Amino acid sequence: MKTLLKSWGPGHICSVEFTLLAEKALEEQLGVGFFTSQSDFLIKEISWENSIK
Repeated sequence: MKTLLKSWGPGHICSVEFTLLAEKALEEQLGVGFFTSQSDFLIKEISWENSIK
């Protein structure tokens, strides 16, 4: 499982866990520097948290 942390607006972080099947696709997309579309990946879980306490 891989976790990708992405800032989503001021004070918010999106933590996305990718399945093993999606890891290769994720690495390939990171290799060229962009995501073709979020639907290209099998997302197991998305959790939102406020990074400003």
